Amino acid sequence: MSASTIQPRIFYGLKNGIIGSASYISENEILYPAGGVLIVHNYTQKLQRYIKLEEKDKHVNIICVSPSRKVAAVAERGGKPSISIYDLTTLKKKNILRQLTETAAQEYVSLSFSFDGKFLAAIVGDPDWTLIYFQWEKGKIDSMTKARNPTTSGHVTQVACNPTDSSVLVIVGLQLFRLLCATEKTWRQYGWSKADSLNITSVAWLTFDSVIAGTSNGNLLLVENGELKAIYRAMDLTDINMKLHTEAVSVSALRLVVSRDHVPHPELAVRALINFTKGFAFACGSGMVHLFERETSSKYSKRNVFLIPEPEFQEPGKEDLNTVQALSISPQEDQLLATAMWSQMFSVKLWGPSITQAQEIPFKIVGEQLHYGPITGLSVCAWKPLFMTCGQLDRTVSVWNYETGMQELMKRYQDEIFSAAIHPTGLYALIGFSDKLRFMVMTLDDMRPCREFSIRGCRECCFSNDGHLFAAVNGNTIQVYSSVSFENMHNLKGHNGMIRALVWTQQDMKLVSCGTEGALYEWDMSSGTRIGEIITKGCIFSSAAATTDGKTSFGTGIDGSLMEVTGSTITQTINLTGQQLDCIVLSRSNQMMFLAAHNGSVLSVKYPLQEPVQYTDHNMHSHPITRMCMSCDGLTLITCSMDGTICIWKVAPTKGRTVEMDREFQPSTDVLISKADLLDKIQLIKDLSVRMHELESEQAYKAQKSDSLHAQEVKELQEGYCQAIKELKEKNEQLESDHTAELNSSNENMSKMKEAHEQAIMALEANFNEKLIVEYNKYQTLEAHTNKISEDYERKLQELSRQRKDELSSTTEQYKTQLAQCNLLIAELHNEVDRRIRENEATTQHIEDDADHEIVELKTGYEKLLHEERETNLRLRGETGVMRKKFVSAQREIEEFRLHVYTLQQEQQRLEQTTARLQHDVSELKREMKERDSTIQDKEKQIYDLKRKNQEMEKFKFVLNYKITELKNQTEPKDQEIRARREQIQEMDAELENLQRLNTSLELQLAEVRGKLKATGKELMSERERNQEARTLFRHIRFDLHNASGLIQEPKELKDTVKVHAPPWHLVWAFFTSSCGNSLYVSIQCASDYTEASHFLSRRNSAVNQDNIAHTLTQQNQLSYSGQITLPRSVLSHLMVTCIPRHMLHHIMGSLCRVGCILVCPQHLHHKYGQDTGFIRSQGQDVKAQMEFMRQREHLEHTVASLKRQVYKSTSAKRDNVSKIMHENTTLIIELNDLRKELKAAHKKISDMESILGTSSRYTNPKEAQARLQRAVQSHEDIHTKIKVSLFDDWKEEKECMISMLNEKVDHPAATLTRREQEQHQRENN
Repeated sequence: MSASTIQPRIFYGLKNGIIGSASYISENEILYPAGGVLIVHNYTQKLQRYIKLEEKDKHVNIICVSPSRKVAAVAERGGKPSISIYDLTTLKKKNILRQLTETAAQEYVSLSFSFDGKFLAAIVGDPDWTLIYFQWEKGKIDSMTKARNPTTSGHVTQVACNPTDSSVLVIVGLQLFRLLCATEKTWRQYGWSKADSLNITSVAWLTFDSVIAGTSNGNLLLVENGELKAIYRAMDLTDINMKLHTEAVSVSALRLVVSRDHVPHPELAVRALINFTKGFAFACGSGMVHLFERETSSKYSKRNVFLIPEPEFQEPGKEDLNTVQALSISPQEDQLLATAMWSQMFSVKLWGPSITQAQEIPFKIVGEQLHYGPITGLSVCAWKPLFMTCGQLDRTVSVWNYETGMQELMKRYQDEIFSAAIHPTGLYALIGFSDKLRFMVMTLDDMRPCREFSIRGCRECCFSNDGHLFAAVNGNTIQVYSSVSFENMHNLKGHNGMIRALVWTQQDMKLVSCGTEGALYEWDMSSGTRIGEIITKGCIFSSAAATTDGKTSFGTGIDGSLMEVTGSTITQTINLTGQQLDCIVLSRSNQMMFLAAHNGSVLSVKYPLQEPVQYTDHNMHSHPITRMCMSCDGLTLITCSMDGTICIWKVAPTKGRTVEMDREFQPSTDVLISKADLLDKIQLIKDLSVRMHELESEQAYKAQKSDSLHAQEVKELQEGYCQAIKELKEKNEQLESDHTAELNSSNENMSKMKEAHEQAIMALEANFNEKLIVEYNKYQTLEAHTNKISEDYERKLQELSRQRKDELSSTTEQYKTQLAQCNLLIAELHNEVDRRIRENEATTQHIEDDADHEIVELKTGYEKLLHEERETNLRLRGETGVMRKKFVSAQREIEEFRLHVYTLQQEQQRLEQTTARLQHDVSELKREMKERDSTIQDKEKQIYDLKRKNQEMEKFKFVLNYKITELKNQTEPKDQEIRARREQIQEMDAELENLQRLNTSLELQLAEVRGKLKATGKELMSERERNQEARTLFRHIRFDLHNASGLIQEPKELKDTVKVHAPPWHLVWAFFTSSCGNSLYVSIQCASDYTEASHFLSRRNSAVNQDNIAHTLTQQNQLSYSGQITLPRSVLSHLMVTCIPRHMLHHIMGSLCRVGCILVCPQHLHHKYGQDTGFIRSQGQDVKAQMEFMRQREHLEHTVASLKRQVYKSTSAKRDNVSKIMHENTTLIIELNDLRKELKAAHKKISDMESILGTSSRYTNPKEAQARLQRAVQSHEDIHTKIKVSLFDDWKEEKECMISMLNEKVDHPAATLTRREQEQHQRENN
């Protein structure tokens, strides 16, 4: 059986002090270091992936993510610093970058990817300070150079590559600012570099030619095109406009700014400058991040200031924990990520409220709130998937859920915390403070102290497995208390050193403890005595464990030894790794053992222990593990480290190793809450619900108000649109007419131009034909001349080739003779050379000695000259680059000016054309104005004549108005009478409607009464039929009794007669005579045919007057009847006795003599004389209940009927009102139309009259019209009188006609009402 397999599932923590400690690699994933790994955390899916670092002796100091966010470079410090390249998709290592030569540097100080991600710039630290430019995909160095100037001694802070050019970068640091450009793998400096008095802490590229850098004293430097343009105070900066800074800042001004600043403060330093497409951001001040938004290509304005919340604790002797270390922007540039000196990540949403709306926007914690510093306490709950941790430095207690990975509760205290333990139920906890040990009650969102114990600085405490006891360390003593009564059960003394561990056995019968003095003790909890001990002077125990039965214990020492103890003897001692073992955990199944090494490794040991011991090493932590626990089911392992990291391990389930839990066991979900909190929450819910209802009503009112406003606005807009559409239509029609006119004119112009063009083409064609003829003649002459010249050239070429052949043959012979002579001369020269070589060898030896000395001197001089020339060349190249850029910008401006000039020329031509066209329009308009002036003069003359006629007509109109007024005065009384009649008609209509509604209700009541009468008649007929049948039956029975009574003295014949005449059912009669009269009590039971008995009873009931009747049909098909019937004495005297046994005859006869007669069936006498009174009472109650039910049913039916009538009345009234209003509206519309027609006719008559009289205002002025009117009145007085009389007669006839019509309208509703009343009266009589 091998060791158990574990895998990390969740890792809480963040390693600070690393450059680029947190970066976005996608919209939901963040890359950050924690412990000894790099974590890729997806916070939306809550998943973690890990990059495990291979070399344990090296530590990560830089993490740099490429611009594409696909790879990351990780720099590790150590003896040989290296850079590892990881693929962020597969999390595999792609390459390792190392230096080619040996170096004394221990680390890289800065990394930066080029904009295309193909190159990586790295700065090697002290003492080399070298820039290495890697081509990381091939794993080789592309180029190298010194990172700092030879004249400076400051350190390098950062390197940043250009965002568009991979051959340009910037290096900053203490007294350092260098812009470097690479040509043919050689880096040369250019631009401004005089930063002797500056300590530059961070830098970023804003554009391809502008750089912004931050200093330690809170200044921002803007460098553009290699020149220092501006210096800003970072805290006071509101906007940056590059176009405003056209001149470079002088050295004296820079020194003045630096001298004005005081000693740099760490909080004022500008850190973590980052640039993105929408702007840039940097950190300046304690926890403050400033965001600048890009408005244009050269202008940036301050958008927001974000603030990281200050921690409530402070590590002594350390700088401000709120100092921002790193910033990162999300791929969509809507989230900003920040890390500080304490182990926590923060994020904020960008582009929210501006700085004018919110001065400072706080960051939010990403994920869970982590511990800072060592974790000194860890405890696991049994009933719930919870575990508790406590931090010594941050003084917090946290409760975590290891299944969901969420932090359930976190509380910070003012006192120092040494230990913590959670109860198995998860409802209580123990926390060891510096002054006391407190028993806490865990509520829904708080931990409240319940009991305090005077134990100072309790470093170890734990609950028993059942939770009824807990043990706490008080100095060298272990005190055991009851969790119920808080009674001190035992004080376990024996340790001389600090106690490091307490372990309970499974049944809580034993307690195992170990201390630094080398002692391991076993304690009996029933008696509080020590039952086992091991003391090793050479070993200091750090942790202990025990099996479930308590027979075997284990202890780990700081020397790396693992001891197995059984009883009071050490059975075996094993040294696993040779290094200190800090913790040990044994599962409840006694099949899995885990150890924690001092380097942060978790060892999964094969158990039971056998030589050699087999184990598996798992690395996640980079610091020593302080606590380690295992869940009750054995599937989860939890480890805590000195750096505040927590790792939750998943243990692979193996049969036989894990604990078999009960299938019905479910984790508890109960929590405690105080009554006051519960009442507050209930009240809060009520208040919020009330507020919600108020908000709903307010929202509804606002919505209604906004709807009305919107409706009004829509109406106004619609009216405006309609008006605009109308205007556009008119304008469109005007434009169409203008377009038609222009089209006609353009067609005419085109026809004229076509004719002119055709004539011009014909002329050109004739001209070009003549020119073609002339050119053709020239071509023929030139062709003949060309042929002649080509013949001459061919002849000359043949002669030259013949001459060249002759010369070549003669020259060849001459050179052969010369070659033979040269060979002889060469042989002689070889001999001479050999001789001279021997002579020169001796001379050379002497000359070399002298030359070496001269060469050294010359080399030194020339190297100085070369260095000066190179410096001059670099300076000139920098200046050349600057001038080239200026030349390019000047060329660009020239092109822009040319384009602007061209557009202005085009605009000028267009304006000239417009001016010419407008001048032509002006001339046309002047001519038109002259024509219109003449027309206006004519019109003015006509207007003058018409005004004169209008004055005359106004006088005539005054006379007519006076007459019309007199007529109106005469018609006003009639109008008032008409209105009174109309009001009377309306009142009569209302009364008529009321009568109609009353008639309808009476008709409904009449229909109901008729239905009831019809049903009552049917019942009466059925009762009559039943009475007739009962009388017939009674007569038959009386005859049978009379016949049987004659045989009373002869029993046998009487018996036979009774058998013959006995019915198929048994009848019991009982007659009693009371003081009030004769009463008949009847009890009938039918055992064979209850249908016939029921018919008989119905006939009997119809034959007599009955007071109370009750029918009951039992489950045995028995029908019983009981009732009181009043009979006359004559009827009683005719009743006889039948179906009576002989031995009861005398008794019955005696009874007949006293009360009348008794008819008895012997087998039913018991039902008459021995009937149960309770049963009778219950029957009476049932009858009453049924009667009450029938009464309530009838009442509800009447209620429903009345409600239906009311609904019908209301609907009919509404319908009548609507019809009435519609009728009135129709009448008013008709009257308005008639009045409009009359008014129109009156106007027409007036105009006709004016035209007849010739007094119209259109043709005559008022004076002339008045004169004509006077002449007409004076000369035609008789005609006027006749017209006046005729008009009066017509008006009188119209008035009488109208009055008669109104009378008819008034009489018609009265006649209708009278007719309806007569019909109603007739229906009532019917």
